[in-house]
Amino acid sequence: MRRSFTLSYDPARRVLSFKNLFPNVTARSPIATALREVVAERSTNRVPAHKRLDGRRVQASCGIRGGGFWLTMRVRGEQGAYAVQQLLGLVNELFLVLHETFPDYVAAEFGLSSE
Repeated sequence: MRRSFTLSYDPARRVLSFKNLFPNVTARSPIATALREVVAERSTNRVPAHKRLDGRRVQASCGIRGGGFWLTMRVRGEQGAYAVQQLLGLVNELFLVLHETFPDYVAAEFGLSSE
């Protein structure tokens, strides 16, 4: 990849954040819609149990700020390791969705092949 990612943690709020994980995404774009759907679906029974987020342990959310897609995960209790594992799995799944559905975006923003 041509760019680095920064994962931050706010201990007072118990929130892990990837700020501007996907740059140049507008709020009403098809990319934003697809990403939001994946994040929302991870807390439902529509995904297999091994991919599903346990709402008693973490809560994922996302949004568009400053022209980029942000992904956050609130940690509940002493579930830091679980939160990091689930967050990284979710980021991987989001990249897979982008690579399959929006290969031109992935090529332009991250320098990956569109194939």
